[in-house]
Amino acid sequence: MAENRQSELVNQWLNQVVGQRIKVLREGRFTQQKLADQVGLNRSSIAKIEAGTQRVTVDTLFLIAKALEKETDYFLPRINEVPSKRPSTKSILKRGLVPDGLNKEELESVWEAIQSTEQK
Repeated sequence: MAENRQSELVNQWLNQVVGQRIKVLREGRFTQQKLADQVGLNRSSIAKIEAGTQRVTVDTLFLIAKALEKETDYFLPRINEVPSKRPSTKSILKRGLVPDGLNKEELESVWEAIQSTEQK
């Protein structure tokens, strides 16, 4: 049960990181509607992806990356973005590794899940 919760939190974290990166690139270049039109989604889907509440599929990420003129790997966190030692919650949020929507307990669970995958 705890593993499922950790997996859920890691997925939430990844969705939010990807969404934030899409939003940062899109703002100032396109409206959500224009990006949605280019990739074949509706505006509310783009808003949900940017908020991290809707998972973006690989094919949709490819289309978004093409529209924003970035490689797909830009949107995913790098392995070296995950620190080897447990940093403070404040420093994680400051580096943009975990979006602001997670509370301290959820942040701890994400950290534990990341650590457990590194140990396997």
